[in-house]
Amino acid sequence: KATGNEIDSINKTLIQSLPRLEVLDLEKNTFTCDCNNAFFIDWAKNINSTQVIYLNKYMCSYPPSLRGMSLSDFNTESCTLKIDFICFLCSSIVVTLTLLSSFVWHFLRFQVVYAYYLFLAFLYDNKKKHNGSTFQYDAF
Repeated sequence: KATGNEIDSINKTLIQSLPRLEVLDLEKNTFTCDCNNAFFIDWAKNINSTQVIYLNKYMCSYPPSLRGMSLSDFNTESCTLKIDFICFLCSSIVVTLTLLSSFVWHFLRFQVVYAYYLFLAFLYDNKKKHNGSTFQYDAF
């Protein structure tokens, strides 16, 4: 029983360090409704070996937009990383870049090669200018 202690978050290591916990009472604590408490919220809702007393009365105190909301009503889905969406996004980017580069190469191949040689000439010219050699004779 740890009521009224201004506990704002419960982390995974704390819960795992109490394997024989049977009853948990954290009423009248000021909880933070963010992803730091996502493990505790999911654990408290799904645990069968530990009875979390008055879970629906645990209220959020921070952030201000969620103040007064029940801790058990906090949506923890937003805290999990969606690997399928990340895979979709990465593969879409790779496909788009592949298509774009193949179109550019097919339709603008000669302009790309010309620009490459212009760039090489620019670098060569800059190298000669910065060489620091002064000419002894004028060409007139």
